[in-house]
Amino acid sequence: MTTHDLKIWPEYFQPLIEHRKTFELRKADRDYKEGDTLNLKEWDPKTEQYTGLEAEVEITYILGGAMAVPGMCLMSVKLRSTTNWNVARKHGVYPVTDLEELGHGDPGGK
Repeated sequence: MTTHDLKIWPEYFQPLIEHRKTFELRKADRDYKEGDTLNLKEWDPKTEQYTGLEAEVEITYILGGAMAVPGMCLMSVKLRSTTNWNVARKHGVYPVTDLEELGHGDPGGK
């Protein structure tokens, strides 16, 4: 399994850590595989700097076949962890650990 370090813009990072965004759409410029890890580092395009916020996700599925967009890779991802919450609090971002808060029911799928 491979770990891919990637930038992610703030408007895509927040829904990811809130468990609302469960996919990544990327250029197919890497050899992404199911089971790989994406280390997503929040990047602010306005300041052209990393914010210090990070999330680690696992690729659980990659869309292929006739539905795939040429040159792009659509991946289902599962949030594994988030880091640097001292930095996050300064940005007013807080982790959501209870999926019921978001109306997603039991996180265990029961």
